[in-house]
Amino acid sequence: MFSKENMIDIEGLKDRVSAVIIKNKKLLLVTGYDESLYWTPGGKIENYESHENALNRELNEELGILPIKMTFYIKYEAVNEVTNKKQRVYCYLVDFKGRPRPKKEITKI
Repeated sequence: MFSKENMIDIEGLKDRVSAVIIKNKKLLLVTGYDESLYWTPGGKIENYESHENALNRELNEELGILPIKMTFYIKYEAVNEVTNKKQRVYCYLVDFKGRPRPKKEITKI
């Protein structure tokens, strides 16, 4: 289900994971220092880290939550609006334990 893929492949794309969290018909979005942009929580995949491990780490670091179920949803390629670099994003529908709260670089939910 989860694959181990390098963070950067031969095409120069950076791989990222993202959590699509829907609760009570609301999509959880976060923002950081530039509060003009909101995004789904997640982050880059470290070298040889599985998608599952990367998403567990990122959600704990950013929101203090523990994913209990992850289901692959979609993969897309885009240009990151902040870094202006190409990236490949793997999105997962996520159920979790805990109460999301801003941590690390996240300033608002």
